Amino acid sequence: MSTRELEGFGIGGVEDASSVLAGLRERHVVANRAESEKLQLAASWAAMHSVESITAVAWDVGTHGWGEHEIPIAGAGAPAVAEFCVAELAAVIGLSTDAGRVYLGQAVELRYRLPRLWERVVACDLPAWQARRIARETMRLPMAGAAFVDRHLAPVAHKVGVAAIDRLVTEAMVRFDPATAE
Repeated sequence: MSTRELEGFGIGGVEDASSVLAGLRERHVVANRAESEKLQLAASWAAMHSVESITAVAWDVGTHGWGEHEIPIAGAGAPAVAEFCVAELAAVIGLSTDAGRVYLGQAVELRYRLPRLWERVVACDLPAWQARRIARETMRLPMAGAAFVDRHLAPVAHKVGVAAIDRLVTEAMVRFDPATAE
């Protein structure tokens, strides 16, 4: 493709293959940083909408169940959030409410139950999508199982595949929740 053809795509100043690769590398770094920051903002949103943020209203007498309630969105031991915050977050990032709940849950799972992986995401050493993939699997583990996975995966998460993650999560389930593992 010629420079003229590339300019037709809105990419000006591209002169050779190395420029294209440099541009791709730069945009990859920017996209990874943006995804890390988006996940961090989601975790901050969850913290702002903790259970303590739910206030009783006059018409919520407790017997009808009206009003906002807490919902668990991550694994055992992670904080629950005020249910209405999920829809707001989902709308802002262009997800359905269900997908927003999953996304927010993964952010909370990482922040509170997988702190070593979280540190790597914050440092942009681990792409957010990889960390979210791990968080999705650890939500069903007890706290000790999640800590086990975090301890073992954090140093190598950037280079292990789905099968290795699944094996480690299964091992954690067997070690820390044998009844469920059966």
